[in-house]
Amino acid sequence: FILESAEALALIAADPRNAEVIRPYRNGRDIAQRPRGVFLIDFGVRTETEASTYPTLYDIVRTRVKPSRDAVRDKSSRERWWQFARARPELREALHGLARFICTVETARHRYFIFHDGAIAPDHSTLALPVDDAFVLGVLSSWIHTVWALAAGSKLGIDGTPRYNKGACFEAFPFPDASASTRGHIAALAEKLDAHRVAAIGRDARVTMTAMYHVVEKLRAGVALSPSERVVHDLAAGSVLRDLHDEIDAAVAEAYGWSWPEPAALVLERLVVLHDARVEQEKQGSVRWLRPEFQSARVGTATAAPEGLAPPDDESDGGAPAVATAVPLPWPGDAIGQITTLRAMAGANPLSVDDAMRRFSGARRDIVHRHLETLALLGEVRTTTDGRYAIATGVV
Repeated sequence: FILESAEALALIAADPRNAEVIRPYRNGRDIAQRPRGVFLIDFGVRTETEASTYPTLYDIVRTRVKPSRDAVRDKSSRERWWQFARARPELREALHGLARFICTVETARHRYFIFHDGAIAPDHSTLALPVDDAFVLGVLSSWIHTVWALAAGSKLGIDGTPRYNKGACFEAFPFPDASASTRGHIAALAEKLDAHRVAAIGRDARVTMTAMYHVVEKLRAGVALSPSERVVHDLAAGSVLRDLHDEIDAAVAEAYGWSWPEPAALVLERLVVLHDARVEQEKQGSVRWLRPEFQSARVGTATAAPEGLAPPDDESDGGAPAVATAVPLPWPGDAIGQITTLRAMAGANPLSVDDAMRRFSGARRDIVHRHLETLALLGEVRTTTDGRYAIATGVV
């Protein structure tokens, strides 16, 4: 299905209708490094008869794809050889009509989000979020969201590269209820951030997203830059990029009503409490839609709250946004994180060992019980008459 740039452009020049199914294609490396400039023949969910109305492209796919599809075990893939193995109609519907959408690399050392042009076909190594709102891009680009994503996401490989899991990292994340003016301020900063990075990458081939965020990481840590990193810093105005993120962090903290800066452990504790509160609200039918005009028409059974967000619920493809649910969170890897999170949960609602086990994936029952008992011995929580743990009177 993949076409080199020259072939794709020649096919479009030969028949302008081919532009309807030839799309720019981006994978995770294209985002992290530099785009390869490749395209994709994408018949989407068209029938074979419909695909054959683009005769040159149909013949290319029949020649290059069908022989390998004839040999696969999956009957559906053999019979629908002109379509991708997974056509993802829900994602297509959610992206339809959007001039741009948010995307991130699924597995990456640095967590950043970008706007993709609506014409781009995203690869499975990326996570496509069907949202064009710069406010959402700003919140996702904040350190507050990064703290959540690092805690909730998984790790890949022996070096433990962070993986952005859509269910736990995005769907379960509680966006702030921001005022119109605060939303506008965050959106303006996000637009500025996006424009800055696009301009920097277009300025010189040595500038990439990975290289820029290596520089930002070192600037924040106060570590000296290498000669090559100094070049990227100068070409991309790395200090300005860092400052933009600092501004976004402060603005998003303000949207939550928090002072800034705050320790990562406290940020995570607050987000967990807010997540649990949102889940309870949604059980009562109060849903903060991500895209009200799209979601309410599809779901239509819950009352939309006037502000805030509710993310999509299809883990596999970033598809149609719907009502958010309580997604089990990964068990923190260190004891401090485990105890802090359990204390926060007990502060929101009385908590039993069974409750905690249901809310986490990967937790050991004996450790959960021991942590709760430790909090009780320290006077941080009290034991209720039904054997649950609740925040102790006077403890905030």
